Amino acid sequence: MGLALTVKYWSVIDIAILVFMVAAIAGVAGMIRFVAAGVVTAAAVAVPFFVAAPLAMWDQTVITQMLRNDRRPPFGERVNLMSPLANFRELDQRIPWWAWAALVIGLVIVSAVPLVASIVRRRPPREWPDGAWWGALVVAHSVTLTLSGTFFDHYAAWLIAPMALCTGAALDVVRPVWIRRAAGALVLVSVVALAAGAAQGVRAPHSQDDVIRTWAATRQCVWGPPALLVVADAVTPNIARDCPGDIDPIGVRLLLREPEQQPAPDSVAAARAWQQIMASDGAILPVDQDGWWLTTENRMQFLRDFTMVAQVDGNGLWNRQDAARTH
Repeated sequence: MGLALTVKYWSVIDIAILVFMVAAIAGVAGMIRFVAAGVVTAAAVAVPFFVAAPLAMWDQTVITQMLRNDRRPPFGERVNLMSPLANFRELDQRIPWWAWAALVIGLVIVSAVPLVASIVRRRPPREWPDGAWWGALVVAHSVTLTLSGTFFDHYAAWLIAPMALCTGAALDVVRPVWIRRAAGALVLVSVVALAAGAAQGVRAPHSQDDVIRTWAATRQCVWGPPALLVVADAVTPNIARDCPGDIDPIGVRLLLREPEQQPAPDSVAAARAWQQIMASDGAILPVDQDGWWLTTENRMQFLRDFTMVAQVDGNGLWNRQDAARTH
């Protein structure tokens, strides 16, 4: 849990519930050991960064997160992003948001049954079954995701993990046995089908990725979106050569007090990106948004100084003209 806290501050909710659970089951001494182990583990990861750059770390890990746009997406939008068919777009579009809402709310109710039963029966927490604690996590996650000022598709995983445990626990009490086994087989097939659909949303290696990597190997400094720099195997060489660029452009825009979306042409972030491009001898730009965030003057200069040498998978590979003659 200490490691989880260094990845996502939201895990403090899980930690609080588990602290109560450990205190109920193992007593105060067990709770102290649990908290101490978490603190030591989190400190082992975080303290070296804090010592090296306390103000920068505080800004980038706390302040930037507090500056995220509070756009309060409606409940229907949040539920649609939790659709298990999200990567089967044609099918998903035919199902209204309230159908997914009914499914999610139904699963939350099922998950909460052991917790509610334990409370109603006035069982002491030390005697609660595992399903009650998992249900507490589901309820806490559900409330947090409903009230959160932002919501992205990957937030769903935070709720799905404890919900999967609760669903399994509920299935285990189904009688007779043959119904439980049939239901289990149906769930298994459904999970495999949904996993296959989710895999479609992950960028698989493309046959032309080698073209991007071969091209990037001829450049000293390559500028582009982080995901494309990873495909080009250009991140480590860029860092080693002290090339200009931001590993996390969205985080930088938050630090600049600007929106998370692509920077406007007159923004500080756009000017920063322009300076980085002009200090590079190669650039990868998605063709469908090629330079739309540049000012007219900068775009004209870019077209004078750079030449697109290839277009791969919707991305343009651009060489600085003077650098192209030296490679």
